[in-house]
Amino acid sequence: GREMADWHWVFDIARRQISSTVQPSVFQRRVAAAKSIVQHFQLQDKLEYHEGCVNCLHFNENGTLLASGSDDLKVVLWDWQRKKPVVNYKSDHYSNIFQAKFMPLCCDRVVVSAARDGRVDCCRIKPLHTSSMFRIKAISWYCMVSW
Repeated sequence: GREMADWHWVFDIARRQISSTVQPSVFQRRVAAAKSIVQHFQLQDKLEYHEGCVNCLHFNENGTLLASGSDDLKVVLWDWQRKKPVVNYKSDHYSNIFQAKFMPLCCDRVVVSAARDGRVDCCRIKPLHTSSMFRIKAISWYCMVSW
């Protein structure tokens, strides 16, 4: 949509945090890709590991880990503050990964990915010790969509 020239997004963010005077759906429509907000973005860091285009990013519930999925068919879980991959694995996908998400209520031990191949992979991550994890099981489902 069209962005309102006189919209003061900083005030809407503050009002949304303090009270419920701004309805979430109205706020979301105003903020989604608002040019005045996007122009304030700056590159903070680069996380380098993937060998292909990164198509998706997803933070875990407490914001300590970041999952990324790529055209290289890998899923990487990052300790983004230290700029280090904690877990990386080649998925069972055979086409570009477009979603990689931590499943809620699973203590960051289940990651689901979806790709252009129509498959959904579920990967269970098992902690070895504090900073090392590995993939122990992957389950794939084929998704069929009919119109």
